[in-house]
Amino acid sequence: MNPDRAALLNGKGRFQADREYDEHLRQMALDQRSKPTERTMNEAEKADRETQKLKGLEEERLRRMKGEQNSEEEEEEQEQSDIEDYLGDIHGKQNNDKMSDTGPSANNIRQSRQLDVEEEDDFLIEDSLVASQSDVVGEDSLPMNGSDEYSGEFGQTMPIGGDIGAVELTDHELHQIKKSHDPDYKDECPQSHAELLKATLNVSLSELPVLTQRIRALYHPQLNASNKKKLGVFSTVLVEHVAYLADQCLKPPLFILEALIRHIHSLAKVFPEEIGGAIRVRLKLIHETRATTPTAGDLVILTAIGAIFSTSDQFHQVVTPAMLYMGFYLNQKVPQTLSDLAVGTYLSTLFLEYQRLSSRYIPELVNYTVNCLSSLLPSQTPKNPNAWHQRNLPADFKLHGDPGTTSRLLRFWDILHPPDAPHMLNEELKLALIDSQVVLCSTMAEMWVGKSAFPEIFEPVATCLSCMASTCKPKLPDPVNENIHNAANQIRTLLQQARIARKPLLLHYHRPLPIKTFVPKFEESFNPDKHYDPDRERAELRKLKAEHKKERKGAMRELRKDANFIARETLREKKEKDVQYEKKYKRLIAEIQGEEGKEANDYKREKRLRKGKR
Repeated sequence: MNPDRAALLNGKGRFQADREYDEHLRQMALDQRSKPTERTMNEAEKADRETQKLKGLEEERLRRMKGEQNSEEEEEEQEQSDIEDYLGDIHGKQNNDKMSDTGPSANNIRQSRQLDVEEEDDFLIEDSLVASQSDVVGEDSLPMNGSDEYSGEFGQTMPIGGDIGAVELTDHELHQIKKSHDPDYKDECPQSHAELLKATLNVSLSELPVLTQRIRALYHPQLNASNKKKLGVFSTVLVEHVAYLADQCLKPPLFILEALIRHIHSLAKVFPEEIGGAIRVRLKLIHETRATTPTAGDLVILTAIGAIFSTSDQFHQVVTPAMLYMGFYLNQKVPQTLSDLAVGTYLSTLFLEYQRLSSRYIPELVNYTVNCLSSLLPSQTPKNPNAWHQRNLPADFKLHGDPGTTSRLLRFWDILHPPDAPHMLNEELKLALIDSQVVLCSTMAEMWVGKSAFPEIFEPVATCLSCMASTCKPKLPDPVNENIHNAANQIRTLLQQARIARKPLLLHYHRPLPIKTFVPKFEESFNPDKHYDPDRERAELRKLKAEHKKERKGAMRELRKDANFIARETLREKKEKDVQYEKKYKRLIAEIQGEEGKEANDYKREKRLRKGKR
């Protein structure tokens, strides 16, 4: 007997020994053998791989921008590539971070890569977070810019497209946030907006990004299989909460909204359908209930769309409805207050940011910009019927040009400018609107300079800017006058270049072909039945065709004769059969009638005999 087997049987029952032996055997069968790993790439190979990946992504984006459909082979290759990337990621995670029953091991976490402040996904799952569920993630995980200038102006507050501005908390603020949480408290993952409001009831606005990242860390999909579904619902709740915060009367700091939008952007990589569906529901609600009176939350959602989704696609399930709504507002809304002009200017800025890569022409944008400038000019614009269609806007939109008025940049919260604001604040807002509209005109000219209809599109813009530069200079500050002068010169130069580059339409040039001429040839003994073709091959071919035609006609004639003969013979045979049939028919009828007559006579004779006997 095997010594190990004998040692195993000493002091144990037979059943227990066999059970342990079978268990050890199963463990040996399930042990994974060592597998060869992939070769480690050097820096050049890594850079080349990243370059190829970025190149493929850009080609895919250009294909979507042009509206081209992927071929079946490309779709199969893309699917295979996605599967390989997914398996590669899983393999890498399994090699770098072995998950235990309670989470990642401490050694693997300590050796993980440093946090990247540009991505909300780059946070560490600390041991204390998984075990005691208390600490908040490290300070570097939430970069934030808390300067006063950052909370005010258009181009700086709500970045449109690309990466949304980073958010950083100071050491003191993070210490207070950590201190305020109970070490044994476990944040629940809100599954509705009411639950999120309840969870953030005693949480300040500055703590919302940290709380959001804490929830994402506690409910990371690697920790539990059900966490992915919970985070999907939480992402839709977060979209609703961002709009809810912007609609509050307290005007939350914009860097808080930007931090939350960054979280939505990161979640959209994993839950694109959930977030896209939530935004589409929001857009439908806007169009049905407040198409011409959007709220601050609606504008924040439109801004988030440009940062989360690809706005250069020819058709997108989220971006296209958003663009249709913005075009509807610019075309149908007749501004009645300065806040309406601020909303239209913000949507115009969003429109240009949406078209930053695709450069598609938006006619509503040009019309709205020119009408907005004409309504804000201190002097009356010339009534040129060929310039543009001017709307009848309120007369109090005109800039008075007070000497003490200073220019500033347009702020996001100018969309809530009160109608009864002081006169000085109204004048500052009008100057900011004029300056922003002039910048929009310059940006539109640079974006659409390659369009074939550029002169017709920007002739009204050039006329309006020239009128402002010539008649409104005394009533405008020097920085605004300089911007107007530069924009007018730029557009005027681009118009001249476009007119020079425009060529008239021409028919396709064909080289003139001379008429073919032939020297006539006379034949003294001309015979019309004879062919006079100098080309021997062509003559032989014509002769063969004539013979073929003749033989074909003869064959057809013989076939017709044969057909007539067969028809005559068939008819004769049929007539003979009909005569024989008629004879046979008459004979049978005569026999039947004869038999019937005989039987009738016998019947009558028998009947008479019976009557005589009576």
